[in-house]
Amino acid sequence: MTATFVACFIITCAIPQDPYIRYQSFRGTIFERLTWVYERIHFDEKPIDVVIIGSSRAGRGIDSRLVEKDLLAKGLSYSVANLSLPASGLDIRYTEAEELFRTRDVKLLILPVVEALPRDGHQAFGDLATPSQILTSPPIVNRNLPLNLIQLPMRQIKLGVATLVPEAFGYRASFDPETYQGSYRPAGKPNEEGGSGQGALTDAEHKEALEKESRRRHRQIRPPILPDSLGWVEFGVSRSYVKKILELAETNGTKVAFVFLPFYKGYNEPRDLAWLEQFGPVFTADFMMDDARNYSDAAHASDRILPQIAQWIADRIAMTLAPENDPKSVSADEKTQ
Repeated sequence: MTATFVACFIITCAIPQDPYIRYQSFRGTIFERLTWVYERIHFDEKPIDVVIIGSSRAGRGIDSRLVEKDLLAKGLSYSVANLSLPASGLDIRYTEAEELFRTRDVKLLILPVVEALPRDGHQAFGDLATPSQILTSPPIVNRNLPLNLIQLPMRQIKLGVATLVPEAFGYRASFDPETYQGSYRPAGKPNEEGGSGQGALTDAEHKEALEKESRRRHRQIRPPILPDSLGWVEFGVSRSYVKKILELAETNGTKVAFVFLPFYKGYNEPRDLAWLEQFGPVFTADFMMDDARNYSDAAHASDRILPQIAQWIADRIAMTLAPENDPKSVSADEKTQ
């Protein structure tokens, strides 16, 4: 019986499927942006020099078009793509990054972080990841893994059938330039992508709502249960995927930086700052956190602050990609020594 189950599991994992179909399978959910993500990576001729892969906080807060304009004002012609998705979880960031690096040469990967590394993976990882990515997920304190494994065979069958007859499921077998939404697709306001937009409130009401939500977010951030020496257990899923993303970037000659956009009246820096700084610079946008006008809800930036964030990010991109900060570059003096 066990051998039969294992054999069936292995067979379903090997069912051929089109990754474009898999990325389209989120239609009608808060993750339907994934269709555009795949199309931006594979079908858009515009380069991706700088990529941002985070949650809706970064998706909403970092306007790639504005960042590009600020970089161009510095004489830097870098193309910026924001491939962020709603909800936390670094496993799905790895899935996106691996898809990106299949075909793209990227100079800088910006990995947004929040107040604390999540203990669990992303809720859509099991639906987006390849079978190999699911099977190689870290097993230690990975509460999503059992369900992802249980659902994998049926997911594979559905995607396999949809690959054969995509039109029957409302999918496209091939890219249609007429329906492509372009190189820039700003994330919607929170109420458009599953958040909690505040609607038409007075300034005083808006601030009061933010204060209330900020207090709730403070309460929801649970301190570590285990000592720092066991952080690799408690936060093993997130830490594993940060390292996997770093390894992937290094293999492809890509620099990595972290960015932290705090929630309203939140924290000046992420709790994991010291751990993250081992691997790359951590940019913290604490300048935005005390003004209610900068937020559409407690976690997401308003239109008002987007130009300032873009200029701030552009400054740091320019600094990070400056030749003098490239460990591979060798000065003329060094060459003659």
